[in-house]
Order: sequence, then structure tokens, then C-alpha cells
Amino acid sequence: RGSRPERLSWCTKAFRCLIPDQFAGPVGRISDQGKERMMGKIVTRQEREDREAGRRAEAADTVMTMLRDYAASHGGRFVVFGTAARGAMRHDSDIDIWADFPLEGELGAVSFAEDVCALEGLPCDILYCGTPKAAFKDLIRDDMVVLQ
Repeated sequence: RGSRPERLSWCTKAFRCLIPDQFAGPVGRISDQGKERMMGKIVTRQEREDREAGRRAEAADTVMTMLRDYAASHGGRFVVFGTAARGAMRHDSDIDIWADFPLEGELGAVSFAEDVCALEGLPCDILYCGTPKAAFKDLIRDDMVVLQ
């Protein structure tokens, strides 16, 4: 037991169980390091959202690089459109992907894209099953990145 007293008041016992181990010092008191961690800089919602938007932008860049490599080696292409293609990721953005592969390779391409996005913690919307209609292509024409 070391320096721990034999008897603790009910208040100290109750308080000790409320303190996470990383903040606790001897006898359940908050250590100086724990106080610094708990009393550190207050992070605003906007700061958290900005940080998440940056993380998602980096994740989108990584995903796009991996999709380009996959498309080059499997005879198809991915088209990324929306906020990821514009470089305008927000804290709640996903990556929009159109998988344009021959029918026999389409399922593998879609699975690869889903897996890469999951590994990067990036939500995705993936279109497949042939070529989208002309109206859709016109809609995304100004903000699409072709990866092949």
C-alpha cells in the first residue's frame, strides 16, 4: 500500500472513483499533471470543427492518391466530385466518388474505395453501375477530379 492511508473518508473514496486514472495521484487526488491536462486551453467548437475539416482534407488527399494508383493498375478510373474535388472540405464533409470501371472490375473497385475511406476515417458516397446520365455529368463537370 505504500504511503496510502489505511482509512479514507467516504468523501475521498467517492471522489477517487470519479477521477480517471490518468489524472489521479496518491489517495485519489488530482496530480499536478492531471490538473494541467484538465485545466488546459479551452477548445472552442469552431476550433474543433476547423481541426476536423483539416483532418478530412488530408484524408481526402490520401484517399485520392490511393484511388489514382488503383485505377492506373486496374484499367478504370475514379471521378471525385464535390467538396473534396474543390478542396473545400468541412468538418462534416464526405468524399463523393464515381467508380468508372469495366463491369468485371467494378465490384473490386468499389470495395477498394470503401476500404480506403474507412481506413482514413472518411465517410464516402460511391456511385457505380455504369455511366451516369448526361445531366449528372453536367452538374459535376466544374468540380470533378478524374483519377486514372
